[in-house]
Amino acid sequence: MKKPKDSIDIGTKELGRHYKIVPKITRGLYGLNGKVMDETEIDRLLLNDTITTTQHATLEMFFARLHKVGFVGLKSPSYDSPIHADASAVGDKKAHTIRGVVKLIDMLDNSVGRDVRVKLVRLVCEDRVWGDNNDGLSEAIVELDKIMGGRR
Repeated sequence: MKKPKDSIDIGTKELGRHYKIVPKITRGLYGLNGKVMDETEIDRLLLNDTITTTQHATLEMFFARLHKVGFVGLKSPSYDSPIHADASAVGDKKAHTIRGVVKLIDMLDNSVGRDVRVKLVRLVCEDRVWGDNNDGLSEAIVELDKIMGGRR
């Protein structure tokens, strides 16, 4: 079946999803707090009190590490003035960073298992839902935090 000419092909359902920003007022320690609803899946987990702020930060740090090595996301080229550096030193630094993420993924596989590691990567990189119930999510994030050194 052909698409109508006036339709717009948006690719995947993730690309076509529109985010709604809905304020949510909650009672915090020092009075009322405002929250933004319907961001990424890890943000929704935080706002629904499924995960803690520390666990949210761990997941964001995990995403940042995956992005840094090019595992996810596109990086635009820098148009700043050229930096004159030794190509072998730059290559060594990139290889060291990639080896660190590979080691992190191997340690996750050994700690929580491949299936849980895949779910964690899909949660942070593809914005996928963990599952119908969040069984094992907190434990997986705690293990991830231990492996990453518990530092921010």
